[in-house]
Amino acid sequence: MVINDIKEKYENADYSGFCLKSDGTRDKCNVENMSVMIRFVRNGIPEEHLIGLLDLSQLNAEYITTQILEHLSESGYNAAEIMSQCYDGASVMSGVKGGVQALIQKKIGKDIPYIHCYNHQLHLVVVHAMQAEPCAKAFFDLSGSLHSFFHRHYMSQNYDVPSLKRLLEIRWTSHYEVTKCLVENQDAIMSILTEVTEDRAAAVDICTEASGLLMMLRRHNFFEIGKFLLKILGPLKPANAMLQGHSVDLCCASELVSASLQTLKQIRHEQSEALTSTATPAAAAKRQRTMSSQLTGSVVMSTLGHEEDSVTPDQALKRALLNILDTAIVEMETRFTKSNLDLMKAVNCLQPQSISFLDPAMLGPLQKMAGCDSGTLSNEILVGKIMLENKFKNTEEGRAEFVNLSTICQFLQGHKEGFPQLHRMYVTSIVIGISSASCESSFSTLSRVLTPFRRTMLHKRKRDLVILAHEKAITKGLNMDEFVRVFAQKNRRLILK
Repeated sequence: MVINDIKEKYENADYSGFCLKSDGTRDKCNVENMSVMIRFVRNGIPEEHLIGLLDLSQLNAEYITTQILEHLSESGYNAAEIMSQCYDGASVMSGVKGGVQALIQKKIGKDIPYIHCYNHQLHLVVVHAMQAEPCAKAFFDLSGSLHSFFHRHYMSQNYDVPSLKRLLEIRWTSHYEVTKCLVENQDAIMSILTEVTEDRAAAVDICTEASGLLMMLRRHNFFEIGKFLLKILGPLKPANAMLQGHSVDLCCASELVSASLQTLKQIRHEQSEALTSTATPAAAAKRQRTMSSQLTGSVVMSTLGHEEDSVTPDQALKRALLNILDTAIVEMETRFTKSNLDLMKAVNCLQPQSISFLDPAMLGPLQKMAGCDSGTLSNEILVGKIMLENKFKNTEEGRAEFVNLSTICQFLQGHKEGFPQLHRMYVTSIVIGISSASCESSFSTLSRVLTPFRRTMLHKRKRDLVILAHEKAITKGLNMDEFVRVFAQKNRRLILK
């Protein structure tokens, strides 16, 4: 009944096009599961629903593509209506020639834009930045040692230890949560470690471990590094949280990422000025360095045995931290500014605040996706552009404000008869998915459903339970009388009286 309800919602959508989202995970029974979700627009509001959980016996792209297309067909969805695809960055999914996204386009016979999940990209930015310098790697290695030490039985029974978190690299916000927890409990951590080193009642190995941790924290400037990492991870957390929402479109996602990037660049500028102002001048050389006359006319590619200018440990640490920040900035610029650039420009043209608002020359990629007639669309733009500018213009400053595309789409919903092609353009822009967070959410549901007492059930029952639990809003709204009637019509061994 839940599946039928989702199908009915899709049939009443503003446009038949939908976005295909998919992701895979291995459950506790060592079974590879792949969730299949669709995103469509109904009454100007985007909706995302789980329509299947596939049991994969093979993990190659050809098999996965076949399973997804067959499931769509069996569920009553036309694969030709797929407007966009959103997966993670695994090569089996994102491969340009042999990936699932490429094979789906080949089998359907049309161009279907692929969006690399923004949350996964943001997480990769964090992971690569935290691996850029040994000091950052040492910080998280030490955090794991502290977590293990404070979770010892002796520590929890005899000390009021802080609740530290363990780093889980597969979690999108784990680096931020671990760092924030450590920095906030700095005084408690140092105080407890100092007490344990002098605790005569504690075992020798506990005292030794506490003494070693205390020495490592002081030697590696542990908390100074943590405070700086918070400055990097903090601006990325709001974007990561907002990108997981169903209502976020490609234009809004680009604005969020751009704002986070500008924040990191501002931090880099401030830290660079602080480093320059606190830098100590190098000591003057005792004598001027000279090059051997035998090397005259040669290009020297290696050192000449001269001692390099001395760099203080404080300066070396600051340079390493700035390198982490630079890596994060470069990663964001590389990952978010080059992919689907033409499509992003087209979606941005739908914003009233854009300089090229509803410019037909820029709307080409989006017009091709929506299948709009260029002549009719051009005529609608002439009138619709003035109407939308008047509706969403800031009268005080004389310019248009940033407006969610869903808001504009809901406004055009009331003028759909006069602007059918323009309305379809806005609907298509909202259909484009930018995050597979909803698929990750279905895996959390799977872990809750798959208790130790349910691990012997067949995949069909497991799939049905996951869909019921994940689509709980629809499940709670079912007509129970209709449910009992349908249930009674099923073939059962026991006859209901």
